Amino acid sequence: VLAVQSDFISAVLSVRGSWNDILENLQGTYQTESKDKIHGCICRGGNRTRLLFG
Repeated sequence: VLAVQSDFISAVLSVRGSWNDILENLQGTYQTESKDKIHGCICRGGNRTRLLFG
């Protein structure tokens, strides 16, 4: 049970880190480079996030 919880927490923290990257990019000027960075962050977030945001 502890191992499962640990994996879940790790996944949540990973997604949360990706969200921070996305928000930082959105705060800057929306350029092609920023768009590519955001897409990269979303891909690292996993299939569920990629499905939501394309």
